[in-house]
Amino acid sequence: MPRRGQNLLTPKYVGKARRDGMGGATGRFPDGGGLYLVIKQTARGVRALWHFRYVAIHEGGSGKESMLSFGPYPDVGRDDARASRTRPRHSCAMGKTRET
Repeated sequence: MPRRGQNLLTPKYVGKARRDGMGGATGRFPDGGGLYLVIKQTARGVRALWHFRYVAIHEGGSGKESMLSFGPYPDVGRDDARASRTRPRHSCAMGKTRET
């Protein structure tokens, strides 16, 4: 069963994901709280980006899924991405948005 919670990605895991693309794997690797490390294989090598997914609540109560990108790893480190996650999550708590 997968782990649930926050701060799931360890420094070793993040470094390995960026270095070798997890053995050629691409996809989203959750850190919890809506934060993901997205690994992509490109012609120039492996690319890793931090994404934060949430649902924006609009007038009338309907929601639309949205995404923020915090930048590429290692330019934006794991701890920086986690800190950046707290700003939009604060808006979520204020009822403006809801994270997925």
